[in-house]
Amino acid sequence: MLRIVKFILMFIGLLVVIGVIIGVVSHKSTPKATAPLSSNPITSSGASTSTAAQTSTTASATTTTSGPGKLGTAWIITDSTGDNVDVEVFKVIDPATPANEFYTAPAGDRLVTVEIGIRNQAAQVYSDDMNSDTTVVGSDSQTYTASADSVVGCTDFNYGTVDLTKGAQANGCVTFEIPNGVNAAQVDFKPAADFGGAPIQWNA
Repeated sequence: MLRIVKFILMFIGLLVVIGVIIGVVSHKSTPKATAPLSSNPITSSGASTSTAAQTSTTASATTTTSGPGKLGTAWIITDSTGDNVDVEVFKVIDPATPANEFYTAPAGDRLVTVEIGIRNQAAQVYSDDMNSDTTVVGSDSQTYTASADSVVGCTDFNYGTVDLTKGAQANGCVTFEIPNGVNAAQVDFKPAADFGGAPIQWNA
């Protein structure tokens, strides 16, 4: 009897592992280049006059390696849950000017900001955190994550977050504290729920 119970538990465990593998594979998609996004400022909340079904979902797009492309290349990211967004890095501002004295970089560092746009092409609402998704690879091969700094001339979306209805676009800046003498070599974008997918990339 004990042997039968062990066999059943092993079988259930195998089914769970297979289900996870199928879920990961089904979420992967390969981005492709699309028409450039508008670089005109959009409200940080991503507000739009476009109508859309208000079915809310969290970001779940995943990608395989794409790029690196040049700045100004827009990539389409789609997945099996229905997410469909265009993402484009417009430019890298180095150094960036802090919005006030509270946002200055630590001694030995400077602020570098990435101006990026994201547009939702799906019927469902797309919600994500651009600060979590965007990283910079320095000329020292180190990966830098976003800081909470604000800079002159560019919003930080809605404290990094976007909630986009169909057709809505949000432009904003993701800012980093990078050591003096280290250049921003590459910008990576990797959606939050990526299940192991590789980022899309731009040469900075």
